[in-house]
Amino acid sequence: MRRSTALGLLSAAAAIVVAAAFALSAYADPGTWIAGVDELFFAAAGVGVLRWGPPVARLPSALWLSVLGLAVGLSKGAVFLHALVLAPLPGTAMRGAVVIAVGTGLAGAVAACVAYARAG
Repeated sequence: MRRSTALGLLSAAAAIVVAAAFALSAYADPGTWIAGVDELFFAAAGVGVLRWGPPVARLPSALWLSVLGLAVGLSKGAVFLHALVLAPLPGTAMRGAVVIAVGTGLAGAVAACVAYARAG
């Protein structure tokens, strides 16, 4: 449970960094802003359930945060196909954040599913 929670939190945090960086870019359109705010609210809801929700809802919340990070990271996978990354952060930092979001999101989702299978 602790492993999946930690991985989910790390994945969601990396996803928020990625989403915020693309939303704050000079080239961002309103759709990117809306998606960034939505991702922030989804992550806040997951963290809220982890912190104040019932114990039975914490494992699904950790899974939720992992899948959120995985989805955001995969949606920004084009950063690996282009030489320039249109974000206020350096391209290397953006690529690293995407890798962290995808890697920890996948690991957190697998860990949460394994923890659920063992508990049931």
